[in-house]
Amino acid sequence: MAYRQFFLKLFVILCYTRALYATVDLRKFTTCKDHYASCRIREQWTAVKVFQCYFYCGRNYWCRALTIKPIAGGVTCTFHEGIFDVNCKSFPFQKNYNYKLLLKNEVYESPDDNGCKNDATYNSGNCQCLKGFTGTYCERYVRDCREAKEAGVTLILYQVVHVMIKPTGNNYAFEALCNYYGYIAILIRHAQGYDVAFNRSFEEYKYPFGMINNYWSGLENIYAVLNQGETFKLQIFCHDFTTGTMFSVYYNAFHVTSSPNMYQMSVGSILVDPGNEGSDGLGENNNDIPFCTYDKPCNGYPNNINGGWWYVNGLQKYALTNPKSTVLFKYRHADFSADSVSVSLERL
Repeated sequence: MAYRQFFLKLFVILCYTRALYATVDLRKFTTCKDHYASCRIREQWTAVKVFQCYFYCGRNYWCRALTIKPIAGGVTCTFHEGIFDVNCKSFPFQKNYNYKLLLKNEVYESPDDNGCKNDATYNSGNCQCLKGFTGTYCERYVRDCREAKEAGVTLILYQVVHVMIKPTGNNYAFEALCNYYGYIAILIRHAQGYDVAFNRSFEEYKYPFGMINNYWSGLENIYAVLNQGETFKLQIFCHDFTTGTMFSVYYNAFHVTSSPNMYQMSVGSILVDPGNEGSDGLGENNNDIPFCTYDKPCNGYPNNINGGWWYVNGLQKYALTNPKSTVLFKYRHADFSADSVSVSLERL
């Protein structure tokens, strides 16, 4: 009798699993292991079984991506809308947290409202775009953080906000971190943030990795932003929590080349915020400085501990991807130990 009950229970479980698989075709999703998305969140909730999340996303047309994070007794599922023209490398990679990102493969054409695209509405002769889309018919993503701000995306003072952007000429969209002023963060380091290793290969540095407080935007994304026919300025912000000292330095005409040329950096003259007295730790007025990693070193830099960077002769110790305890920049022409650093791009 016990055997019959056991096999009956097993049969019911198998039938349930088969039915669930039948209603959720996982071939409709691209699975991105150890990736996660943080933008365009419509819903978030916990579930006991991950297939509950697959089923919900699969059945709702608006759900374009699903981020899954294991927790005790189940999973947290985050459902994203309005995500198009993306791939796994559009989103940060981070090991050790067991994230899984699923991107819906099927092509979704939102209903037109008098020619308006991407779920925009037609009102008084104009298309009213969802935040993050722009164009006459709301047909495209914003191309950078400045345009996001101009298009009505809510940016928050003293914080960064996750925004989908698609630079002009780029063949995919990606998630960017935008600050209140419309700058794009390309590097964030924070002494009290998640522990993220920056000693990575050249290939790993091509694409975004890390968490919000210790984050790299990816060389491919930096190249895409900087090669739209516009001029960008680079900002480096440093903060020492112990003394409260903080300052910014700016560099004119920051530019990088493509991967075959090792993302060579060209940078103009330094500009310093009045009264802040920051000094040049990057190397102003330099051209053709390659991005170097442990597997593609330049003149011995970096070593097996430090991260990838544009290493300028004489300024190697100011690489902002060095281990947390040794992140230095220059202040009043002397070494400055920074607890928090951000590097951002501003379109002029």
